[in-house]
Amino acid sequence: MPAVPDPTSLRRIALFRGMALAELAVLNGLMRRHMLPAGARILMSDQLDDTAYVIQDGVVKVVVEQSDGSELMMAILGPGDVIGALTIGECPDGAHSILPMEDSTLLWIDRHAFERCIQTMPELSANLSGVLGRRVRLANDRIEAMAGIDVRTRIVRHLLLLAREYGESVDDADGDCVRIPLRFTQADLARLVGASRVRVNHALSELRRREVVEMDDGQKVRIRNMAALEKLR
Repeated sequence: MPAVPDPTSLRRIALFRGMALAELAVLNGLMRRHMLPAGARILMSDQLDDTAYVIQDGVVKVVVEQSDGSELMMAILGPGDVIGALTIGECPDGAHSILPMEDSTLLWIDRHAFERCIQTMPELSANLSGVLGRRVRLANDRIEAMAGIDVRTRIVRHLLLLAREYGESVDDADGDCVRIPLRFTQADLARLVGASRVRVNHALSELRRREVVEMDDGQKVRIRNMAALEKLR
């Protein structure tokens, strides 16, 4: 069964943007759709060797298990991102896991079939280069964000990065309010910035006192004043 009823709808995904209908039809026939609930641990890196995944809807996090049992968050990926050994890096002990942060839909395709399509579909190859180039830019931005000396600075820089990537403008009297539509626990944020939950809680409390950041009941961050947050980076 094809991945989606109408192959032209695939053009809404960055990887398939601008592609001819005939090419989309071929890809649609090769792909399958996988709907996943938030929090499900869906993949280990040894499963990524022969399968490529494209995020259609939702957001997932890539985590790697440490020797002490803790998890390090390597990346946050959203619609249009490609998941596979090619894009998240090889992990010799097979410890990578992909976890949806919200209900997500993934399209999957045999890796060898995907590679054949890349070789025969120039637009797909160009789009993949763009997707991977964006991933590199985000990785560099995250490295810069981690360079903050204190936990608060690292949190501020990561929130600004997430706001630029996923943020949604919110009608507000000041016109400078952005909502990050990702469900974040303090544990998630602690893994992202490499700090303890206690220190993250203290840093968030300070940002709330300054009235630049708040979290709603759904554990989603709302930046009340982007300009003020920029000054804290």
